[in-house]
Amino acid sequence: MKIAVVAVGDIKERALRDLIKEKVNSLKHHIEIIEIKEPKEAKNNRESEILTKLEKEADLILSKLKSTDYVVSLAIEGVLVSNDLLKSMFHNASTNGKQRMVFIIGGSNGISDEVKEKSNELISLSRMTFPHQLTRAILLDLLGELNG
Repeated sequence: MKIAVVAVGDIKERALRDLIKEKVNSLKHHIEIIEIKEPKEAKNNRESEILTKLEKEADLILSKLKSTDYVVSLAIEGVLVSNDLLKSMFHNASTNGKQRMVFIIGGSNGISDEVKEKSNELISLSRMTFPHQLTRAILLDLLGELNG
């Protein structure tokens, strides 16, 4: 089964970019990274502006999904993931005829309710909140173990 990571935003820090590049290169036959440009930050950070930004991100994220995908979104309220749970989800998706397992990492404001509703699973890497750039590196490391 193919694996894809749909991630909102780019990686700004050089060291983190290098780490992620190294992880991607080691997984290049197993994983596809789909980077979505993060819409401009809300000027006043009002709730309505944040919701508009999340809606724009949702449209971009959902445009990358296929009906044959098993979608796993990373969200703070998701089930805490372990290596065994990740392997079990991968196995269940592949035995249920899914062609691709897609992990979604939202931008600085998380992911919209619409994306969460379209997801087969909501997972969390930790009860702590990490920057989305760091989350990408952690997830790629876990996926490396899954394919190892």
